[in-house]
Amino acid sequence: MVIWDEENAAHLLSRAGFGGKPREVLRYSRRPQLWAVANLLAPKPSRAKGPGVDDKDKDSFIKLSQWWAKRMATQASRRLHEKMALFWHDHFATQYSVVKNVRRMSLQNRVFREFGLGSFQTLCREITRDPAMLVFLDGKDNKASKLNENYGREIMELFVLGEADHNGIANYTQTDVEEITRALTGYRIDRDLGVIKNSRFDSSNKTLFAGTSFATTGNLGIEDANGILFPPATNVIDILFTHRDSDGALTKSP
Repeated sequence: MVIWDEENAAHLLSRAGFGGKPREVLRYSRRPQLWAVANLLAPKPSRAKGPGVDDKDKDSFIKLSQWWAKRMATQASRRLHEKMALFWHDHFATQYSVVKNVRRMSLQNRVFREFGLGSFQTLCREITRDPAMLVFLDGKDNKASKLNENYGREIMELFVLGEADHNGIANYTQTDVEEITRALTGYRIDRDLGVIKNSRFDSSNKTLFAGTSFATTGNLGIEDANGILFPPATNVIDILFTHRDSDGALTKSP
């Protein structure tokens, strides 16, 4: 059992944030350990967004970077949210040199802050239609008439499943990449939102994970042109989370 003292309180604040001032460490150490954890988890998610404009303004990019660095260093009530925003920024890696839009980078940063401590499935849905990600991995160019596999491959290989399970058995096939790519067609960027355009979406049947016990066939997608989510049975993000490894266990996501 951990001895709850200043050393361990400082360790918690460094892991669940970016450290604490001596008086904060002392305050945490003098309260029960369960209180410390509950206090870090208690604040509601923030929709705070840093500065950003719609062009390649280097000064705005510097201001955004400085704003977030300062927020990570000084945020007391939502320090865990900022730590998770940094974690997800690394997991769903994008970069300004490709996106070339400070505002979109700022809005993506807000997505990680707002959804970073909630459902991973929800975060995956949000990042799939995030304008910065739609640019970075070419989701905006993926349409029924001209498929682009970049995001479909990355969401399985890097973001959710991993290339292989702990037995070294592949988690997906090239056919799965092609099928999920078809399910992810239709997105375009409308101002600050990723939205579906029906004429770009492949509404024909697709089969994901064919030949397995969790195979799914149907008009798979994420949402329609009105932003209404597909039901779990045909929502391709939800289907990813039904994946099982070669031992029959649900695949563990990050």
